Amino acid sequence: MISFFVPAIPKGQARARHAVIHGHARTYKASSQKLDEQTLAALMMPFKPPNPLVGPLSVSIRAFMPIPKSKPKKWQIKALEHTTFPTGRPDLDNVAKGVLDVLVSMRFIEDDRQICELYVSKDYGTTPGYRIAIQGISEGLTYEELEEM
Repeated sequence: MISFFVPAIPKGQARARHAVIHGHARTYKASSQKLDEQTLAALMMPFKPPNPLVGPLSVSIRAFMPIPKSKPKKWQIKALEHTTFPTGRPDLDNVAKGVLDVLVSMRFIEDDRQICELYVSKDYGTTPGYRIAIQGISEGLTYEELEEM
């Protein structure tokens, strides 16, 4: 199992950009998206396994959003107590896409097709960032045994 925390403000993956260049349709990532992915990859580098993980995998991504300083102190306390949640941007599915793309491009895993279980959550935290855990799914274990792991 690989588990680590990456201190970075969570962002969602941006939509692909489209253009026609010299009469040919082209799809590309926005420059800000490329920069976000490069930053995340640099922060994840110390945790990279020597070889990509193989087989069926379970991936957990917890995104900790910064607590807005503009909110009242009572609201900030509720955020720290996990009784109020970040319901704004970025969308949870886009957060997952961005992290998974970096995991694949850095060769933490061979392909995102290997992911059979995906847990993604968004919460507030004193230190913004991502808590990422990647674990192989052992064949032959029951679902209840996997839940206990």
